[in-house]
Order: sequence, then structure tokens, then C-alpha cells
Amino acid sequence: MNWRYEEAKPKRNLSELIECYWWEDYCKENPITTHHVVPDNSIELIFTRSPFYRTAPDFNKEWWIQSHLCGLKTKSQYCNVKESPIISVRFKPKGLYLFTKLPPKTTIDNCLELSNCFGEDILDLEKQLFQTDCQEKRIELLNQFFETLYLKNEHKRDFLFESIALEIENQVGSASIDELSEKFGVSTKTIQRRFLEHMGITPKKYSRLIRIIHCLRQSTGNRQLTRLAHESEYYDQSHFVKDIKSIIHCTPSHFSKSDKGIQTPTF
Repeated sequence: MNWRYEEAKPKRNLSELIECYWWEDYCKENPITTHHVVPDNSIELIFTRSPFYRTAPDFNKEWWIQSHLCGLKTKSQYCNVKESPIISVRFKPKGLYLFTKLPPKTTIDNCLELSNCFGEDILDLEKQLFQTDCQEKRIELLNQFFETLYLKNEHKRDFLFESIALEIENQVGSASIDELSEKFGVSTKTIQRRFLEHMGITPKKYSRLIRIIHCLRQSTGNRQLTRLAHESEYYDQSHFVKDIKSIIHCTPSHFSKSDKGIQTPTF
């Protein structure tokens, strides 16, 4: 990897809801690049002075935007950017609901302006982030901002929902909703409702997403694909390949051999 990627973990309770703060210099070493961005189980809050051009062909959407929130992706996107973000926040999919004023379903496969998601106060935060060149200071400002939001909304935290989402992730999407219902002692309707309320997608769709992302991280060639298809409980390799291709617009073998670009640290 001929470019620098760094990240820092958030403090205290935030670490259960926010994966990390990150920054990189990809564009410095690889200028004017179109990025194929596949689902990676993240929600990215990006602070940048440079315009982003994003497209989501499967949803006939496009955005020309600067600092923004890129919601949970269920299909591939493409983006062009001239400069790397100054810093970004990577939310866990089960964590965003405590911070945004929007229904999470409106963020799925969407790209949104800062104030629409977090209110006008985040524009003051953006100015402060732009006014310093010190990443340690930026991390401090981000911790302060989201710690304040967390304390304001802590009473809304749904530990049952978060535990079920974590179980889906730990089981790599293999647990059925009936199995989850039995394990956590709640009805399948309760699980469905809480996922739609707090994440914006059904637990079944989230499980499929987790399974496919795991396969993309593990695939290294055709022999590996056959084993992965079996382990992921697909009927055969052709169904496995078709399912993944419907999400990322290419076969898993092609993806495993391709340059992952800005997603190299993830895949």
C-alpha cells in the first residue's frame, strides 16, 4: 500500500457505537481516481473541503457534496474526489441511531448533508476541525461533540437491539430470526421492528449483508470460493457468485484480485 492510513479509537462509551476516527492520504499518491466502493458494514461521516461526487447506480442516485454522511451501503457506489478527507468518523451500523435526528432508514444507501443528520451544531464543529491542522486536536473535538450527544440521548439506548445486531455479526449472518428470537426471548416481530427503527433495514437483510462482506474479506481464489459458498450455506457456488455479484457488480474472484483502493484497510 503506497499511501498512509491511520485511525484512532473513540473514548469511553463511544467505542461501543463508533468504530474509529480515520484519515488517509490516498489522493496525494493516487490523484483523480474513480473509486468502486462496496458495502463494508460501515457508516462514514466525512469532513472535507473538497467536493465528493458519488453515484449509486442501483438506486439511480447521485450526489455532488462536500462534508457529508454516507449511510450504510447495501449496494456498490462509485465516487470521485480530488483530495482526501481531513478526518472521518466511522459509525457502527448499530450505533448511528443514538446520534442522528433522522430516522435511520433515510440514511440507507444515501448521502446526506451534516446539518440534516446532526443539527446546526455540527457546522460549528466542522469549522473548528478545518481551523486546526492537528489530528490530536481534531480527535479531541470529535470526542467532545459525540460524547455530548451521547449523554443527551443515552436514555434512548436499546441494549436488546444492539445485542442482537452483535450476535448477527458474531455468527457472520448465519443465525435465523427464529434462532435469535429464541435466544433473546423476544418475538420475531419485536426484532424486526427494532431493526427497522434503529438501523433502517430488516435483520434478514443485515444478516445477508454481514455474510457477503465476510465472504469478500475471506475470498482468495476459485478454490476458496467453493469452500466459502459451502461454509456460508449457499446451495452451490453459482448461487453464491450470483448473490455477491448482485451486491458489488462483479464476481467475488474478480474482486479478490482487484485493487481495493481506499477500501484496502477494510478488505
